[in-house]
Amino acid sequence: NFITSPKCSEKSVIEIMNEVDSIYNKRIDSIHFDDEPVDMFAQIPSYLIESAKNPSKESGLITPFNQYNKFFGGLKKGDGTYVFCARLGEGKSVWLYNLSKGVASINRKKVLYLDTEMSLKMNMDRASAAQTKTNPWYFQNGQWNKNTEIAEKVMGAIEEFKKLNGLFYYKYVPNKSIKEIISIARKWKLKYVGRDEDCLVVLDYLKMVGNSEAERNEWQAFGDSISYLNEFGAAYNATTAAG
Repeated sequence: NFITSPKCSEKSVIEIMNEVDSIYNKRIDSIHFDDEPVDMFAQIPSYLIESAKNPSKESGLITPFNQYNKFFGGLKKGDGTYVFCARLGEGKSVWLYNLSKGVASINRKKVLYLDTEMSLKMNMDRASAAQTKTNPWYFQNGQWNKNTEIAEKVMGAIEEFKKLNGLFYYKYVPNKSIKEIISIARKWKLKYVGRDEDCLVVLDYLKMVGNSEAERNEWQAFGDSISYLNEFGAAYNATTAAG
């Protein structure tokens, strides 16, 4: 009716568009969306007042690395995925493992460790070796109980491992796409943690998988992987990290 009215023919295209926009905006104002943009600066005063009611030194998951906590306040959900980079063979996996174990122990929060390279047995051997400061050969071959000193260390390590029962979850994900990995993480979060409870999900490590990505640049595939991790973290209230 508006477009075909006699008055409409006397107006310029710009005037018509402005009036149509006005009608549309009046109608859309009556509808509220979950993803509707907010008036940010109008929200800041109440945000600052609420934060002062519950002050803390760290605003995220506390890591076992004091300097990191000092400068960054731990690992914070909502900041996107933390990506830790290093050259080949520089110890990314060791660092990510120590980070994950420390977060679980210190915060008593659940951690999901997704490993694209090493099997469960290999990780258990390495974890045992690190805890006892012993060569992993003794665990790989079951020789640890033939040495009294090592056996005592193992008994002590077992007691320490028990403290992490129900907190550190592991999954070997070789040759799985990022979508398959996110599906695993989503099911774990809902089954073992709950949607609203914070947790840490670690992917060790980012890499290209499958022929479907053969023609894409590596940085493009990594960018997509990080985007999927970001979306998962935001949707499921999880802190995410990768190497």
